[in-house]
Amino acid sequence: MSDGSVIIKEAYRLSERRLEMLLTSAIAADQRAVSIAGLTATAAAVLGGLASAAAVPWAMLLGAFCLVIAALFAWYSARPQQFYAPGAEFADLAEDIEEGRPLEDVLTQLGGFNDKHSRNNLREMKRASRLMHFAFRLAIFGLAVALLPQLLALAGTK
Repeated sequence: MSDGSVIIKEAYRLSERRLEMLLTSAIAADQRAVSIAGLTATAAAVLGGLASAAAVPWAMLLGAFCLVIAALFAWYSARPQQFYAPGAEFADLAEDIEEGRPLEDVLTQLGGFNDKHSRNNLREMKRASRLMHFAFRLAIFGLAVALLPQLLALAGTK
């Protein structure tokens, strides 16, 4: 086995590992996004429920509204997307098998597909990440809008 074929096999193996890592990272990010969506929706319900007894009710309702929107953005960031997983169907290589193509040629072609799919996966993950960052900032803003006026109103009554 030549050094070139060893390098091709290693490059292909690493491209498969990269796709595995991206898939694992995307699943973890989606789980975090769904958790944040549930947490912010719950916080919105609590703020809305406490609004009638609050010193500044409109601030609590505005904060709850911001949290609901943040929950929607977090949920949307976890939506199903065009995401590529490692591996292939056996039939994908049927033509290569029939033609007797050398393994190094097939691995080089598959590695190119993996690179293209990795770039697509990264692009999708970046889009979802931007949505999640926006959702997180909006949730913090919503909490500040809801709670700061309450604290200021309490401080003003003392």
